[in-house]
Amino acid sequence: MSELDAQIDEADDQVPEDSRWIERLSGAVSDYEVMGAEDAAGLSL
Repeated sequence: MSELDAQIDEADDQVPEDSRWIERLSGAVSDYEVMGAEDAAGLSL
């Protein structure tokens, strides 16, 4: 997840705020799929 955060931080200077939000949301979905529903649900609570 830290690698994803680093990529988002690098993109902060290059994209508008709205696009950054989409990146974070896409990353959250990817993490959810990788971890599995139970683990992700525990983290989101």
